Amino acid sequence: MALQIISFANFDVKDPKELLPEDSNCKKRKPQLYDEKVHKASKYQEKKPIGLDLQSCNLVTINNLQRLVHSCLFYPDQLIYLDLRCNKLQSINGIEQLQTLKILYLHGNDIQSVADLLPLKQMNLDALTVHGNPLVRQHNYKLFIINQLASLKRLDFGGITKRDRLEAAEAQKMNLISLVVNENVDIGRK
Repeated sequence: MALQIISFANFDVKDPKELLPEDSNCKKRKPQLYDEKVHKASKYQEKKPIGLDLQSCNLVTINNLQRLVHSCLFYPDQLIYLDLRCNKLQSINGIEQLQTLKILYLHGNDIQSVADLLPLKQMNLDALTVHGNPLVRQHNYKLFIINQLASLKRLDFGGITKRDRLEAAEAQKMNLISLVVNENVDIGRK
């Protein structure tokens, strides 16, 4: 079964609340001013896992993300995939409210430090992408993330092995995880 995705990709907005009046692709979203007594049942109302695509929207905040999720998904508790790649996000505070997320794409944003990812500790993510953010200039950023996010199975599209976990734990135990910024690391953006 393919994951249904509601896409707002490439809308030029700064805040998710600006997407509230917009129509997403394929009429998959819950209609505005939805009334279950008036609106006919849709195949998209089935209670099954769903994704939300907000890539390349120029978002600078996710403060109203939960509002968007609740307004456009029939079952917000079924949201497992969120694509926030290629925006202008510096903070993801509030993301932890989306407890059902399993896959989160954050690559290509403006997140400066792995410390900015700490809200993710409260979640049970399986997959996370962060490449293309300034935080990748921090030495050992991957080890830090692996230590902080115990449920994570994939980071930047690569699998996390038992050996990776052991290496991260050992580095942490020996205080070898230094998050000093290396200005010579190319993050792939100009």
